[in-house]
Amino acid sequence: MSSEAIKDRSDESLVEAIVQTGNTLYFDVIYQRYAQKIYYQIISYLKDPEEAQDLMHDIFVKLYEKLGKFEGKSSFSTWLFSFARNSTLDYLRKKGRMPRQEWDDHLAESIPEVSDNELLSIQTERLGRILEQIHPDEKALLIMMYAHEWKMEEIADHMGISLSAVKMRIKRSKAKVKKLFDEMEEKSQRKTP
Repeated sequence: MSSEAIKDRSDESLVEAIVQTGNTLYFDVIYQRYAQKIYYQIISYLKDPEEAQDLMHDIFVKLYEKLGKFEGKSSFSTWLFSFARNSTLDYLRKKGRMPRQEWDDHLAESIPEVSDNELLSIQTERLGRILEQIHPDEKALLIMMYAHEWKMEEIADHMGISLSAVKMRIKRSKAKVKKLFDEMEEKSQRKTP
């Protein structure tokens, strides 16, 4: 089979071929499709590019060994992102760096609604600084929603939480980003004569 024909195969077809034949050419296609996205997911937790790169490679090595466990109950990409997230959280636990959730999910009702346009209008540089200040789970959630354009159902499946919990956490995360942006703007205004 030509390399172009291999590249055109679906994720699920590639996984099946890897499991049946062990051919790493199929796995290379999976790696090319997802390595950068997995790296961005990991960096949202670790903050250290070299450490994230090393962990990403470790995750793909483990992935190759665990592909036989993919049952097709969700899309391969959803399963893969869940696998990578769980591997990252395991890594953080082992290092004693497991983040804690700062806000109680039950307080979501009091959080103001922030429109997508408001969030997307924040300049990239400022948004990057703001995202470094929020909880890694909140950052990962926003990345899944806006950078990877996942549907809420996919996020719920990936994170192992209910759809209503996803909606609440997205609302909370957006409100937190908007609040931090407003504070940044206010400080900037005070500094300008």
